[in-house]
Order: sequence, then structure tokens, then C-alpha cells
Amino acid sequence: MAVTNGYTTAVLFKARIHIEDAVDDTEVDQAINAASRKIDGHCGRRFYTDGEVSARRFYASEPDVLWVDDFSTVVGLVVKTDDDDDATFETTWSSSDYQVEPLNGAANGIEGIPYYRIRSVEGTAFPTSTARPGVEVTADWGWAAVPDPVADAALIVASELFKLREAPFGVAGFGDFGAVRVKDIPQAAALLEPYVSSLIQVG
Repeated sequence: MAVTNGYTTAVLFKARIHIEDAVDDTEVDQAINAASRKIDGHCGRRFYTDGEVSARRFYASEPDVLWVDDFSTVVGLVVKTDDDDDATFETTWSSSDYQVEPLNGAANGIEGIPYYRIRSVEGTAFPTSTARPGVEVTADWGWAAVPDPVADAALIVASELFKLREAPFGVAGFGDFGAVRVKDIPQAAALLEPYVSSLIQVG
């Protein structure tokens, strides 16, 4: 077992709960992985980057603004539109046709925010009222770095999950995502509150 796209490390977690040996390493990794994925579900977004670009499709509800999933860089960014609703994205936008937002990598007083909105400029428009997703965006999805409050919350949630090994069903509890809910852990929920997204936009 290894930590995959985790929001904290085994070293930090073991220091937090005062483990100095390797006997529980498998359970530690399980707790961190489970905590990280529970945070993804709680926030409606994930805080790691793919490290490579991929295409996703979106519906546009407004001609001048497209809400998308988080992406961390404009390197490799491609925006295409399906102008006649035939499932073919025949128009590739120039970088001068749109603006990525939020500006300056900040929103609601928080720095390091990735882009999650594309605004049309220069008279271009996103197709709306389409039967099929009208926009295809290729990007490196996710966050460039895990915010400190998210990392702190991961330690808290992982600690709660780690306690499940003392339950009657033992470490099998790690696979039960209903056993521990982030919203029921006040300290973790408070840390994550500014990062919760109400936008789930994948097409």
C-alpha cells in the first residue's frame, strides 16, 4: 500500500499520532488515502494535479462565461466549441478569444486558487442551449499545490479514520466511506469551508 495523491504524508501523520515504527505503515497509508478522497468528495474538487493535459466537455449556460473544473496552468490549454451541435468541436479558439479567471490566482481572500472560469472576449461566444456539451477544454486539471488548510484537514480526518482499526471490524472500516464524514469533524470542516465548491461541471 502506498499514498496516492494524498494531502499529507505518512511521516507527518505518524509524528502527529506518535508512531515511531513501521508496523502500522499499511494502515497509515490507507487512512491518508481514504481521508484525501473524503476531502475531495466533501469539497467537490480535488487538490492534486494530473501532471498532463486531457480533454473534458462542458455545457455553457452563458455566452460569455464558462464554468469549468479547476486547472492549474494555461500551458497546454485548448478551448474548442461545437458551433452546430453535431458533437464535433470544429472551432479552436485563439488565446486572445478568452480570459481565464480568477485573475491573479486569488478569490475570496485566498491565494493560490487555480482557474475555474473562462470568459469570452473579442466578440466570441460560447454556444448555449445545446443538446450536447458545446465546449471542449483541454487542460492540466487540478491544483498545482495542496493548500496548507487542506493538508491540516487531511491529518485530522486521517486520524479519525485510523481509529477505526480499533473498532470491531478492524481495518475493514477504511473502505467504508460512510463510517466517518468530514462534516461531522468540526475542525476539519472549518479548515475546508473556504475550499468547498458548489460547482460540479464535468460533462
